[in-house]
Amino acid sequence: MRYLATFGRFWWTFIAGDDWRVAAGVFVALAVGALLTATGTASDGVVAMVVTAGIVAAVAVTLFTRRPPLTKRLRVRRAQRIALRLPEEDVVGMRVAEEVVM
Repeated sequence: MRYLATFGRFWWTFIAGDDWRVAAGVFVALAVGALLTATGTASDGVVAMVVTAGIVAAVAVTLFTRRPPLTKRLRVRRAQRIALRLPEEDVVGMRVAEEVVM
């Protein structure tokens, strides 16, 4: 069961990425294109333009709208990553030590 959950989490991260709205918009655009193609109501050029416009609209909506706030889980993960970084003094000290050795 753990492998199935890991597999599903990978695909969700791969497809949805940082913003699920882009993935949903692309899915809707492709579904509309498939529907137009299956019914034969539009030519190939029109279907291509509709799908392209849908994908561009999905990305534009995501770029120009306010992002939802981070969930608590993501904030905790970000704080943990920041806590594991070295303090600035240690990094500078290591650089100085490397320069003196060389």
